[in-house]
Amino acid sequence: MRQVKRFLSFAFIMMFAMMALAACGKSKDAKSIDCKEFIDVAIKGFEGSGYASFDMNAKFAQDRDYMDKMFPDLIRAEAEAELTKIFKQLKIKAEPEKDLKNGDTVTITVDGSASTLLTQHGLALKNDSFTVKVEGLEEGQAFDPFEGFQLVFSGYNGSGSFTKDSSGVSELTNKYGSLEPDYDKAGKLSNGDTVVVKYVVTFESRLESDKVVPTTREKTFTVSGLDDIKSVDPFDYYNLVFKGYDGQGTARLESKKDVDMPSAFWLAFPEVSPNEDLKNGDKIKLTIPDKDLSYIGIKFSTTEKEVTVSGLDEVEAIDPFSDEIITFTGKAPMIQVEINKDKLPEGTKSYFTYYVNGENRYNKMTFDEDEEVTFTVEVSEYLQKKGYSVEETEKKIKAHGEGAFFTDPDDVAELVEDPTEKITPMVKALEGVYQGQWMGTMKEFEDLELVKVLFFTLKEDERTQLGNYNRPCFNKVMLVYEVKGTFDRNSDIDHYVGYTFSDFEINKEGEKTFKADEGIEVARDMNRLLSVYKMSESYYDSQELTGLQPTGKPDPTESETEEPSEEETDEETEEATEEVTEEETEEVTEEVTEEETEDIPQ
Repeated sequence: MRQVKRFLSFAFIMMFAMMALAACGKSKDAKSIDCKEFIDVAIKGFEGSGYASFDMNAKFAQDRDYMDKMFPDLIRAEAEAELTKIFKQLKIKAEPEKDLKNGDTVTITVDGSASTLLTQHGLALKNDSFTVKVEGLEEGQAFDPFEGFQLVFSGYNGSGSFTKDSSGVSELTNKYGSLEPDYDKAGKLSNGDTVVVKYVVTFESRLESDKVVPTTREKTFTVSGLDDIKSVDPFDYYNLVFKGYDGQGTARLESKKDVDMPSAFWLAFPEVSPNEDLKNGDKIKLTIPDKDLSYIGIKFSTTEKEVTVSGLDEVEAIDPFSDEIITFTGKAPMIQVEINKDKLPEGTKSYFTYYVNGENRYNKMTFDEDEEVTFTVEVSEYLQKKGYSVEETEKKIKAHGEGAFFTDPDDVAELVEDPTEKITPMVKALEGVYQGQWMGTMKEFEDLELVKVLFFTLKEDERTQLGNYNRPCFNKVMLVYEVKGTFDRNSDIDHYVGYTFSDFEINKEGEKTFKADEGIEVARDMNRLLSVYKMSESYYDSQELTGLQPTGKPDPTESETEEPSEEETDEETEEATEEVTEEETEEVTEEVTEEETEDIPQ
């Protein structure tokens, strides 16, 4: 009461005078409410920071005759409650609203257009605009306890709720009390509803002693921003995907990637029936449980949908022996076959197993030109489920290469050129070059004499070993020359050099080609020079080419070119094998160091 007396304004005095006149017998209009009598206007705060607050005049309802006329069908308690509701429906505004000082005039405006009870009871407002003069404000501090405070509304229209956001309120607000919303409406709010928040002062006496006053103790917040419950077609969030082939297709629903699906949909996932062994034109049904999803703001517009199956592919025939899949590479008689299963339709190569001439390990097989090769394929039964068929599982195909190696020694002999002019300067360059104990130093070079021409070729039954070598020697010619000259030691030992030609072949254009190896090999005797091939005689066939002499040399006589007998050849081979022992090979390796090898022209 002390606070009320301290901040009592001129408006209070005027209203009390009017009430006294009424008590003396002044009559009231039963169909109108005089706002100047009905509303208590209190100017609170301090000089320069005053504000107007409003409350219902508690004595207004004490005039029983007046109340009975206003609400003839209600008992006294009900009439007073109804009058209180009417007050709460009024929108009361002061202008200016705040920062008031003594001597200011405040216009009070009352708006009853939103009051349904006024209309219901046939009541009208009287004096809905009047003025009040500000007086009696003392020096002190006023603060707005709702400054920086918000109610945050969430949820859906009809079931909305709210939370307090007090992060921005002042220290004074927290010091003297707390902001308390009306929680009774939480969870039942709709857009346009109002929520009253009161500033509950805990320490009234401290406010007075500190000369601090809240500019208002109550604020109404209007609910907004709540989303309406939407009616949605649940099947709009999915793509119906048909896969497979006509008669054995499948159907399933996939979530659309570009659409945000409500999380609660996972509690009501649609079903597809039937979903397998489908053919184009079939009818299938989509169904989804009719769940109550109003708490997330949606409801289903439909829970069932019929769809026609379409887009299933026809079964496709595969030719497993097409030119894309089966190819031949290499040159005759060492043509190889390649089976490129990656050229089969995507996802099917694991369903095919190939055999070549009855064997599954065909990567080391070699064939001659036009040799007939039998291809067989085993096909998994699951291929049909992928929508493919195979009509032919065996086929004979002739091998065709990218040219051919020479196999006739006479053809090879025709192409070999006289390399004397090339190798003579190579050998002469060895003059004065130390070549190890077994050879010594060649003091002077005189001449070269061709003594043997050999043709090496891979044996017929060893051609399947092709996969074991990076580049096997199919055919190669070695010309063996005896070196004439003077040496500083071991002068009684014959010295030889070897020069090679390789890759005798016919290319795709039918041209005969070969390659000169542009280098010499040096040895103290012929067997040592030919040791590499002698030790590999199980892989290679070798024969001497006759009738091949360097330009300017006379043809050898028949006795000179006569090929050795089988017995002599065998003896010579055995002798070479015996002479080239492991010990001697190591000796040669040790003596011909890297430094010495670099001195030999290549």
